[in-house]
Amino acid sequence: MRGWERVTPTDLTRLAAKKRPAEALKQRHKFHAEPCIVTVDGTLFTTSDIVTAEAAHGIPPIGPLLERAARVRINGRWFASKKEGLRYLELRALERAGAISELRCQVEFDLTVVSDIDGQRRVVGRWTADFVYRRDGWPVVEDTKSKATRTEAYQLRKKIFEAQYGMKILET
Repeated sequence: MRGWERVTPTDLTRLAAKKRPAEALKQRHKFHAEPCIVTVDGTLFTTSDIVTAEAAHGIPPIGPLLERAARVRINGRWFASKKEGLRYLELRALERAGAISELRCQVEFDLTVVSDIDGQRRVVGRWTADFVYRRDGWPVVEDTKSKATRTEAYQLRKKIFEAQYGMKILET
C-alpha cells in the first residue's frame, strides 16, 4: 500500500484549497514567528519596528518604482541612486585631497521669470542640484543623470537655470 489509495475527492479539494495564495498568506509560521533582524549586540527588530524607525528618520519618499532607481544610504545620507552615491564618494575624496572645496548636496535653486506685463520677478519652479562645489575658485553645479532621467521637464528646467544663473550644469 502506497498511501494514496485512501485519498478521497474531499481530501483533494481540501489540499487544493491549502495551496491557494490567499490561504497561504493567512497561514502563520508553526511557532507564530514574525520575520526579524538581530543585531550584533543582540537587539531584536521586527519588520514593523524597522518600518517605524525608517519613517521616524525622515527617509525621503520614493515615487513609482518604474521611474526611480534604487535609493542608497552612504554615510548616513540618502541618495536617489547608486550612481549618485558613488559620485558623492568621489567628490568627498576630491575635497579631502584639496582639489575641490565647499561641497554641498541637494542644493535648491529658484527658477524665476520676469513678467512682461508688470516687470515683476516670479518664481515658477525649483530645481535641485545633486552637488554644488568650488573648483579652482569657480562654482560648479553638478547633476547625476541617466538616460531615463533626462526628461523634457528636466531639459526645460536646465535651460531656465542656465539662462537665469549663467552657469552650465555638469551632467555626470
